[in-house]
This record gives sequence, structure tokens and C-alpha cells, in this order.
Amino acid sequence: VLLFAVGEYYYVRSASAVPAEIRLLTARGSKGEFQLPDGTKVWLNASSRLTYPETFDRRERRVTLEGEAYFEVAKNKDKRFIVCCNDLEIEALGTTFDVKGYCDDHSVTTLLAEGSVKVSNKTDVTLLKPGEKVEYHKNKQTFTKSPISDMREIDFWRNNMLIFNSSSLAEIATTLERMYGVKVVFDSEKLKNVL
Repeated sequence: VLLFAVGEYYYVRSASAVPAEIRLLTARGSKGEFQLPDGTKVWLNASSRLTYPETFDRRERRVTLEGEAYFEVAKNKDKRFIVCCNDLEIEALGTTFDVKGYCDDHSVTTLLAEGSVKVSNKTDVTLLKPGEKVEYHKNKQTFTKSPISDMREIDFWRNNMLIFNSSSLAEIATTLERMYGVKVVFDSEKLKNVL
């Protein structure tokens, strides 16, 4: 395994996997910007990991995400670009979108800026148009699609902004912990549910 530290994020190449596997990692309180072999640009939010083969196969470009990433997908109509995140597959062609799916979150959210994406699990498929988002509720395994009320929501974290809409204090605390590498402590459990 080769490990390269670049600032607060890491590039890991595993020689034991066949073919070799690349892992991009960001620590708590840091972000990273990367370019994949096909030219796709990826921004990883704090505490995130993106895994992909060193060489994409002939039919598709498949990556696995844990955490949050913003993608500007390089156009290639002959090779599907697929993000695997939790139980979902997000498929795109020449698209700009954000996927948030941390392991300890209750949902996975996909927000679309340009192009189109198909979000699917084993039983359902949802198509997104620009300006739409879909939230996949892990426990119920259901989708909720809605318009994006503020387009800054797609990549606010890339621009060092914080935007919260109807979020509980517990959700806000989790975001602060990830983005700034701090620990938020509540004096009362009741405060966690305050909106």
C-alpha cells in the first residue's frame, strides 16, 4: 500500500487489489480537490472517502463514496459514470451534482446542478432534472424528491459556507464536527432536537 499525504487529505494506492485500487481520503476539518483518470473533477468534503479502480473498465466508470462529494463528470457517452453510496447507485453522463451519504446519517441526498442523474436502489429508480434533489431514507428505503430551494445548497461546503434549512441542533453539530474537526457537547439531550 502506498500512502501519499497532501495537506490534510490522502491518496492511497493498494497494490494487493486486482486491479489496483485508489482511495482518496479527507480528514475531519479538511476538504480535498482531485481529478480522476477520466478527467472527472471531484471535491471531497471532510471525513470522506472515494474509492475507484486505477483503470476504469471499458463499459463504465464506477466509484464508491463514503461521506460527501461534489462531481463535475467528464463527458463520455460510451462509459456510464456511477457513484455507489450506501445502498444506492447514482448514474450520470456529463453531469454536475453533489452526493451526501455519511455512514452515520439517516439518509443519502443527491442534488443536481447540471445534466441528469438516475438514482436507484434494488427496487426503485428516481430521475433528477437540474434544480432537483432526492433524499433516500435508509431505514424505510424510500425516496423523497423535491426542488432545491437555494441552489447554493449544492456546493455551499466547497465555498466554506454553512446553510441550514429545518435542521436540528444535533444535525448542525454533526456538520460542524466534520467540517472543523471539533467536538460539540450538549448540556441537555433535549437541545439536540431543537429546530
